[in-house]
Amino acid sequence: MRERKPAQRGPSRTRPMGARPPQPGARFDDRCASPAREWAMRNIARLAQRYPDVPIGMDEPADLDARDAALAHHLVETTLRRWITLAYTLDWALDGRWDRLEPKMQAALLVGAAQILFFDRVPRRAAVDESVRWVKRALRIGAGGLANASLRRLSFAVDLERREKCLQGRDEIPLADGRASGLCDGLELPVDPLERISIACSVPIDLLRRWTRAIGMERARALALHGIIEPPVVLNTAHAKAPLPEGALQQHDSPGSCVFHGSKMGLHALLAKRTDIWAQDAGSSMPVTLAAGLAPSLIAGVCAGRGTKTRQLRAIFPEAQIVATDINPSRREALAEVFAHDHHVRVFAHDALCEFAGKVDLALIDAPCSNTAVLARRVEARYRATDETIESLAQTQRQILADSVRLLAPGGAMLYATCSLDERENEAQAKWLQRWHSLEPRAEQLLVPAGLPGDPATRYSDGAYAVLLA
Repeated sequence: MRERKPAQRGPSRTRPMGARPPQPGARFDDRCASPAREWAMRNIARLAQRYPDVPIGMDEPADLDARDAALAHHLVETTLRRWITLAYTLDWALDGRWDRLEPKMQAALLVGAAQILFFDRVPRRAAVDESVRWVKRALRIGAGGLANASLRRLSFAVDLERREKCLQGRDEIPLADGRASGLCDGLELPVDPLERISIACSVPIDLLRRWTRAIGMERARALALHGIIEPPVVLNTAHAKAPLPEGALQQHDSPGSCVFHGSKMGLHALLAKRTDIWAQDAGSSMPVTLAAGLAPSLIAGVCAGRGTKTRQLRAIFPEAQIVATDINPSRREALAEVFAHDHHVRVFAHDALCEFAGKVDLALIDAPCSNTAVLARRVEARYRATDETIESLAQTQRQILADSVRLLAPGGAMLYATCSLDERENEAQAKWLQRWHSLEPRAEQLLVPAGLPGDPATRYSDGAYAVLLA
């Protein structure tokens, strides 16, 4: 339970939710919010209707120019990444009425609070005014008073100057770069250490408790802090056939990976010219390396997604034939586009894989999972990682595995991989395959996410699990 709030300081409290409508002749500011903030608040309002069941991925702001699109994307991603943190601080500013607000009001407050807490270059007055302006148009004129009063109160409770180092106290919120937003005016994080981590890092308390039971408090804290990092762009350069370009690439701590420092346009230009390097985190590349000692003639990629691990398989086994598919039509279409001119890789409809029953030397199952090992990249996944969801995913994984066993030729191997840290999706599935399908583990690895706020980008790595069975 949260402690009783102290008497309010700063801007005066707003009137109740059923506020009196403006009187005839009241002045209405009819200016629109900026395109980036308009787009962000509209999309966060849509997500607020479903929270915590936030859909996978996010829309891209295609109708905005490059600068506005970048800001809009950053606003939505930051709001998603720190939703619990923002809701807690807004609940304080509203004096405990957060859950009663309409989705559009929540969106205006979340996006405004995100700028106050996490955006150094946005003037606080602008953040407040833009949210107030949008909610007047999107909801009703009278809603502007509530938005204005609560965001102004929050802005007074957050120090203007960032603290250079986060000490993880009750009066500060950690930032992605290792600094902290200082809190004052009675706004504090909970006394209980686990609740404090949950609020500070926006990790649901039930997920945090599961981590603590499995790996202890300190490692759970490190995982939570890892999740607030804005991940770098990492390229798989292990199979580069020509010298790497200088300047934009920096060697990662993991051999065969480099961090890209440059613009989005520069990244697209580089990857368009070089098919021997591709975007892939060092953690994501680990599973395929477990199979490097094999010599398969036919490989099946069962849940191939958009083809990242398939590209890695193609590079490690240049003489093998690869058949790949994904049950999702849009991902399968992207997969087909990546390998459109590669005669060693054929993309099939998902149900066509049965043609290869008993013929596959290596089957890669990059299974759908809770994504708890990649929460820094999949920012929305933390809110869906409930026990119920993980149990359901585990059942789906077992069905995919059972179907995939039929593909294996005599002596064939299966490589099972997830982006999860949960034993039910990882080690338990390997034991299930061993018990019911007589597949013996040959190699197994659990990679824990690496890197803390303020660490060099070269230290960052997603987590992953993989097991090779034969």
